[in-house]
Amino acid sequence: MKQFVSKLILAISSAFIVFSCEKNNNVITPTQTKVVFESSDIPSSIPYTGGKYTLTLKNEVYQTKSVEKPSWGYRIKYDGEVKKSMEFTASATSLEIEIEANPTAAQRQIVVEFASNTQSEDWKEVAKATQEFNPELLPQNHVLVVVGQEYLKDKGFYDAVAWMDGKRFAFTNGEHDSFCNAVCTYKDSVFVAACEAVGELVHDEWYGDYNENNGVVYSFKIGEEANFKRTVYSDVKGKSTASGVAYSNGNIYVSGFDSPSIDRRALYWKNSEKHELTDGSTDALAYCIAADGDDVYVGGYIQSKDFKKEGAAVIWKNGVAQKLTGDGILAKVNKIVIEDGHVYAAGAYRDVLNGTTWQGALWIDGELTLFTEPASVEVGGLYVKDGKWIVNGTMTLSTEEITAYNWYSDGTAEQLIPNSDMCQGLGVTKIGDDVYSLANMYYYTEDYDMFSKSYVLKNKEAIEMQVNSPEDFTFWGLDVANF
Repeated sequence: MKQFVSKLILAISSAFIVFSCEKNNNVITPTQTKVVFESSDIPSSIPYTGGKYTLTLKNEVYQTKSVEKPSWGYRIKYDGEVKKSMEFTASATSLEIEIEANPTAAQRQIVVEFASNTQSEDWKEVAKATQEFNPELLPQNHVLVVVGQEYLKDKGFYDAVAWMDGKRFAFTNGEHDSFCNAVCTYKDSVFVAACEAVGELVHDEWYGDYNENNGVVYSFKIGEEANFKRTVYSDVKGKSTASGVAYSNGNIYVSGFDSPSIDRRALYWKNSEKHELTDGSTDALAYCIAADGDDVYVGGYIQSKDFKKEGAAVIWKNGVAQKLTGDGILAKVNKIVIEDGHVYAAGAYRDVLNGTTWQGALWIDGELTLFTEPASVEVGGLYVKDGKWIVNGTMTLSTEEITAYNWYSDGTAEQLIPNSDMCQGLGVTKIGDDVYSLANMYYYTEDYDMFSKSYVLKNKEAIEMQVNSPEDFTFWGLDVANF
């Protein structure tokens, strides 16, 4: 009998269910072994080549009335998606798992989850790491795209122009007034927000007859500029402006505003479908736009209905307004960037109750940082990478010099063109470690006619740009096409 019981215990143990027999009444009480996670040697940063790592486990025996074999296991998530899942029934004190090589040119998040009982879905996160990107898959081509306008003296109009690595391409060739406001890129595709004087005909005794501006988008691929697509947003009232552009998940988003009455109305378009952000009952402007997946963020301002000197900086997420400032403040969002789920919004902030002038403002997920003293600051550009930011804009110095600046997240600032009486900062980006900034100088003739001359600065040094009208041209925006 003892030999038979020993063989029974041995046989059931191999299936990791152990039965014991009480001495007095011979009642058999089953027990099970639970495999529990203890630790792992997975580091916080994993090389792009991946690697093999060890989970250290322990076995806990407990009594149960169930004779069903429980299973335990682990699964690996790459950027939130389960890519590998394994289950076991035999007990173990350690387990080797493998993180696959990263096949992309972007970092990705690795999460390892463990369950002592996979049937009950008791998955718990036991390790989390960032896997580096594959440097061999980084884009091999970088094209700096700059957009703006040139005055064509022989035709009397401004021409909407884009420059690819300094090479000029004109969209309208002086057919009517036009200018580019902003640009975004996706791989080798380029999207330009612009305005053209193709709207309603206006009869004006002082200026004569002219057409209102309408928002326009030009889209093309690098090297195929001549085949650009032109989309006019004509479903507006009065003059309209396309102020910003973004691209995500195959959709083109454009911020802007129109003028149904005296006050302007903030808008955005998704693939030419108009979405009204305000009703026109008080002045509102949409200056910029960004997209993250299917979420769209528009930055701008809404004037107070009761106190016209006040106005709130606003971010509209999917059409719903979030005011960033309260009473007694006049503020606006000029540029917006989304990185790793965080919303960076740069603009200007003014305490009207205390009579201060404009300060540089940066909101990160709604939290305000004033990065300048009151100095008539205007923001023209915002760049964010790995949580570090650069804001480009304009500031009036104590000498009354109006000049272009870059402000950095480490608290430093640099004047882009020293000894410049009237210089405006209009954009900033980076290629590698090099900072590219836009600065625009304004001049007056003896007859007080104003004209402008712009610069693309690489680490504060001007680079060569092809222009047809060197006496009057402006760069309004820039981005980098990586492909």
